[in-house]
Amino acid sequence: FNGGPFFEESRIVCVNSGVEKVFDGTVSLDMVFTVPTKEESNLGDSIICDILNVSDGSKRQSVKIVTSGDEALYLKDEYGSLEVESCDEKSCLINIEYAYIVKNVGSKAM
Repeated sequence: FNGGPFFEESRIVCVNSGVEKVFDGTVSLDMVFTVPTKEESNLGDSIICDILNVSDGSKRQSVKIVTSGDEALYLKDEYGSLEVESCDEKSCLINIEYAYIVKNVGSKAM
């Protein structure tokens, strides 16, 4: 949880497409919270996470995340004030790109 609308604490409630809760808890800025994987819970094709004011329950933000696998999730993807911090090894890979500079340090042309 990276804050989005700047508040110290927020209550996050995430529900699947069948409106079953998959996460309900209070989090602080930069705190990591975990939504169960498809194997652990019935996430359905998407989840909706509401970020609520802790004191009065008013909605600060609502975020929809596609969990069907039709759209890739990548590390550091941001969904409103939520950021993908980690995934299981099957569904969240990060590409690594290498750049090389080759120099001819010898006395003969390449």
